[in-house]
Amino acid sequence: MPDDGTLLQLTAVVAKAALVLFPALLVLPWLATRRRRRVESASDRPEQRVTRCEIALLLLVLLGALVLRLLWWDQGLPGTIFGGEIITARVDLAVQRGGLWTRWWQALRSANPGGWLYDSPIVEPVVVAFQMIFQPQINGIVRVGAFFGVVAVGLAWLVGRLLHGPRFGLLFAGFVAVSPLQVVWSRLGYRAMAAMPHVLLAMALAAIAARRGSLLLAALAGVVSYASVYNYEIARGAIPLAVLALWAATRGPVRRNGRFLILSLVFFLVIVALAATLPRAGFKDTFWPTYTGYAGNQGEETLTDTSCRRTTRG
Repeated sequence: MPDDGTLLQLTAVVAKAALVLFPALLVLPWLATRRRRRVESASDRPEQRVTRCEIALLLLVLLGALVLRLLWWDQGLPGTIFGGEIITARVDLAVQRGGLWTRWWQALRSANPGGWLYDSPIVEPVVVAFQMIFQPQINGIVRVGAFFGVVAVGLAWLVGRLLHGPRFGLLFAGFVAVSPLQVVWSRLGYRAMAAMPHVLLAMALAAIAARRGSLLLAALAGVVSYASVYNYEIARGAIPLAVLALWAATRGPVRRNGRFLILSLVFFLVIVALAATLPRAGFKDTFWPTYTGYAGNQGEETLTDTSCRRTTRG
């Protein structure tokens, strides 16, 4: 049995091999289809009206996502005492002892407040709401995860429909519904469970803003995208992806570039204005935090480099 160091080195080799192999596997089917006769497919456009059949299929996908995330949710203890249980316990103590609002406001005044206590002003209000509706229990965070998971599926349909059309929207929703990573995050109740719906909400708002030419919605998309600094780190992908959604949803060749530039300017001005309100952490630390325990984020090549950098920063 190889030791941990050997396995860690092996993962780096596998990652580099996958970087070459996966694109090749995508090219091969494309080359195979070049020899086939082209068949005109039915159009799939965002302008198409929502039909009863589409709604029925979406409800079926949402139901499937809910079942995957809640099946046997209260059977036994969680696999590990992970972030979800920490969130549950800390929220329950804050509700009993008071000071919930103060703690939430303090988290809102510092970027990336999660740390080892897994605080998140994005996740915490939902946890509080569920604990007020249901009796607090160690497995209760699974219900919160199911909420975020099902919302993500619905938003995936909306984003897919806004950017491409109804068929793409349903396929996108289906992929998110059965995504192993999304299901695992949901059932663990880890704060990462809120990352996917957060990113998709920012994209949806940006797409609607572009289609309507709404400066107000572009500003709201900026607020939601900036709020990703209070969520799991990968939720920061909402910022570039929202810009791409702005571009993709700006329809028509006439004044397309002008509309996109104006909406993008409003979007970024809101983000910069909100970032300037933080009393602590610089601009770089806010949008590119140090991921303690992960190699490569700040140029580290090994876990030893990561530990040294963390010690230096401390």
